[in-house]
Formats: sequence, structure tokens, C-alpha cells
Amino acid sequence: MSDAGPLHDYSRSRAVLIGVSKYDRLPSAEPAANSLKRMKGLLTGPLCSWPQNRVQVWEKDDVQQRDRLPDQLMEAFDGVKDIALFYFVGHGQLYDDELCLALQKSPEYGPRCKTVGLPFSDVRDALRACDAQTKIVILDCCFAGRAREHSLAPESANVIDWTHAKGAATLAASGAYRTAWYEPDSGMHNPQTYFTKYLIDVIEQGVPGYSDGLPLSAIYDHAAHALVRDKRPEPTRSVLHDAGRFILARNVAEPVASLPPPPLVPQPQSAETPTPKEPPSAPQPSAKNVGTDVRTGVRTWGGLITAGVVLLVGSITAYICMYVFVIGGDVKGAKAGDCLWFDTSADRAKNGYTYADVTKTEPCAIPFRMFGNRHYVVVKRIDGSADPSECARVPGAVVDDDTSILASSLPDWVLCVKPK
Repeated sequence: MSDAGPLHDYSRSRAVLIGVSKYDRLPSAEPAANSLKRMKGLLTGPLCSWPQNRVQVWEKDDVQQRDRLPDQLMEAFDGVKDIALFYFVGHGQLYDDELCLALQKSPEYGPRCKTVGLPFSDVRDALRACDAQTKIVILDCCFAGRAREHSLAPESANVIDWTHAKGAATLAASGAYRTAWYEPDSGMHNPQTYFTKYLIDVIEQGVPGYSDGLPLSAIYDHAAHALVRDKRPEPTRSVLHDAGRFILARNVAEPVASLPPPPLVPQPQSAETPTPKEPPSAPQPSAKNVGTDVRTGVRTWGGLITAGVVLLVGSITAYICMYVFVIGGDVKGAKAGDCLWFDTSADRAKNGYTYADVTKTEPCAIPFRMFGNRHYVVVKRIDGSADPSECARVPGAVVDDDTSILASSLPDWVLCVKPK
């Protein structure tokens, strides 16, 4: 790789990297410290070329508790015009359905997760307040996908035009209600968190075909594919506007050479090649018979096609009506062993749907399925809690963005389910 200059003018950019590996009340995670060190080395190394003074690393005594951290974030990103990058590695917690980045003194659970730890809303507010053209968040922690469900944009629908920004991206190590993993400490030299490791591995190995450098979307796509292939937690992302095209690092992979077109092979020509003879023509029916057969065939096939379409439309309509209006009841009374169907085609995030809008119970022995639905069996019903993450402790239960809607309050209950 040639010794080229910086990828970007970083004089008006800022990267804030936070890593927490030692905890007073939570299990320590030494791989987080190694991932933080590797991320800093990547950014300030030859592949990204960030100047040291534009990268702030907060660890150990800097991240004991929330205290002044919200104000320090505001100060760090104040005046940033080009690139604002935030990275966190450590434990993630959920309280009141909000992601909290666990700091050294964070409690195991409860409302103080938001007052001792760092709510992601503090990070979001600091990034919203700055005028950076490109805003990037990388979260390597449990429940990181919860952050991507809340845009970095303020309530104004025209925030991109208002800030003249090129876009924002959130890369998360896990789904909204899923855990992130790290390499085991025992028997391994410098264990790391998987998400950071796979992201940086992609960058350091390069991706063929990107001569101008590695865009954020290509890095994420290759890392996500490798994580799923290796049966690690599947990451999630949210990309706004053109942030996916942002060149994060140089590409060390060899460019893909374009293949020349195959040579033209001349066809041999010979004067002695015999000319093929025309096959004897079959006897043709009279013009009168031809006309009669064509008209009869059109009438016959046209009627069959029309009847088939009417029958198909009627069957689909009856099928849908039976599923929506006849089969099943309200899942709020479901208990362990009951079955239910889930309308995954409904955009509940956009339309504000609840469990009552997109789920119903169904007979477990029903022999058919509804298009666009998923079917589940209730593993356990938890009364007294409306937190879907409680199901993560139930063996066999699936906790993801879809099943997280199977909860309610007043009274509080949660349904933990597995695929039928």
C-alpha cells in the first residue's frame, strides 16, 4: 500500500471512543479493552489516518459513572463540521425500553441504569446538536439494536436539508433484544468482542472491487455475513441518506481486473458444403377449417382462464377473511402451550401497532398457514413484568424485534414464544 495522505480532512472531525471492561457490580469484560485498543489503532493507523488529536479515548477513570459525560459529549462534538464518530464497547442494559451504556459503577438492573450509566439518548442528543456532514455510531454491546430504532435525526422531517448533512449510520452488534458476544478470556491471547473484531478484520484484509476505498456499507455487509456464517450474533444497522457510501478506510485488497472479451473464432466456410434441403411440407388444412379451429380454441381457453382467475381470487379472499376475522382470539389470555400467528407484513414501527393489531391465537393443529405470517408456540407467560428482555432467560424462547411486541402493561404481562 502506498504512503498516501489522509483519506479526509480531519481538522473539523472528531471521534469519541468509549470502552468499559472493569465493572463494580457487573461481570468484567476484558475483551472490551482489547477491542477499544484495536479500534483506536485502526483509526489512527495508515488505513484510516485520523490524527491522534482528533480521536478521544475515554476509559477506566473517565467512565466510572454518567456524571458529566453528557456535557463532555456535547463539548467533544461542538464545532464538528465533517465527521462525527462515536464508538462504545462494553455491557449494554435495558431500562424502560431504553438502551443504557453500562459504566463502571452501573447497577445490575433498575432505574439507576439511566442515572449511573449513560443512556443512549445522551449520545443521540450530542450528535443531533452538532453540524457534522456524516455521523457514525458503532455500538458493540448487548441490546445495541435498540439504538437504531431511534433516529439520530431530530423531530424535524427535513433535518438532513437543515444541517446540510450527507447522512447518519448506526452499526449495532446485536438486535434490540439480543445479546452481543465476546471471545472467551481463557486460553486466548488478546480476546476481543466479536463485532469489533469482525469489522476490523474486514478492513485489514480488504474487499476486492473498491478502488476508491472501503465504504461503510461494504464493511458492514462483509462483517455481518461472516458473523452469521460463524454462528455469532447477527448485527443490525440503520443508514440514513448517503452515510453507507462514506469511505471509512483504504482498501488493501487487490483490485478486480476486468477480463478481456473472449476472442472471436472464425467459422470455416467451404464451397463443398452442401446446401440443406427444405423438408417436405406437410399437407395444410383448408382455410375454412383453420379459421373454425382457432375461434373455438380462443373461446375455450379464454373461458377456462377467466374461471381459474375468479376461483383463485375468491379462494385467497376467503382464506384471508377466515384468518383475520374467524380464527383465533386476543393473545392477552394466552398461556404456555397455546399457539398464535403473527402478521410480519405489518409495519408496526411506522403505524404504531400493538400486539392486538398483529397477533391472534390459533388452534395448534391447524394444517395451513397464512401468507406473510409467522407461527409461534407460547413457552412461558410472565405476569408482573412488561419487559420483553425477560424472555432471554427462558430456554428456547426467541427474543427479537417481532416477538418483543408480545407484552403489555396494566396489567403487566409478557409472552415468551418459540417458532411453531
